[in-house]
Amino acid sequence: MVSWAKGFHISPGALLYNGNQITAGASVPAGKTFTLDGTTYTSSATDPVTGTGAVTMNKTAPKLTVGWGNLDPRSGRHFSVPVEIGAAYIGDPKVAVTLAGTACYTYEGTPYCSAVATNSMIQSNLAAQVQKLNKDAEDARFFPLLSLGFAYRF
Repeated sequence: MVSWAKGFHISPGALLYNGNQITAGASVPAGKTFTLDGTTYTSSATDPVTGTGAVTMNKTAPKLTVGWGNLDPRSGRHFSVPVEIGAAYIGDPKVAVTLAGTACYTYEGTPYCSAVATNSMIQSNLAAQVQKLNKDAEDARFFPLLSLGFAYRF
C-alpha cells in the first residue's frame, strides 16, 4: 500500500477466489423456433430442444484500488470511515453452451430433423453463436470493487 497525506492511498493486490459464475437452463417448447448464428430451427414435437449454459471467470485476478482514510485515525478522532474503490482484472469471461434434443430446419428447400448433439451443421452454428457470446462478454473483464469500513479507536 502506497500512502500519502490525508489518508489517500493506492493498494495493489490480488483477488484470490472469484466464485462468481452464471449458470442457466433452457428449453424450447415443441414447435417454437430459435436462431443460432442466423439459422432458424424449430424444436421437435417429439424431442424438444433443451440446453444448459454457463459463464465462468478466472479464480484469481490482480487488482488495484485507491482509497481515503485509515483504520487507525491519526488526528485523535475516535471514528474513521476508510473507503477504497477500484477494479480487479478477471480476464475474459468464458461462455459455454450445450444443447440436446431434436431440431428441424430447411436446407436447400428440403426439411430435415436431426439430433442437435450429433448434427455437424447445428453444432457449427452453435459454436459460432458461442464465439459471438464470448466476444460480447469481453466487456466484462474488469470486476468493480468497493470497500467501505467503519472503525472506532478506544
